[in-house]
Amino acid sequence: ATTVAGVLTGAHPEAVLREAGATAVVPSIRDLPALLERQVLP
Repeated sequence: ATTVAGVLTGAHPEAVLREAGATAVVPSIRDLPALLERQVLP
């Protein structure tokens, strides 16, 4: 499965990230490892 992650600490709000193709949006870059673990591990 492919994950396209958006991070809310950037310049754009969640709606814009989703419109641009984000399949997951996290509040902070610190949340990326946990997101990716959930996507990769069953």
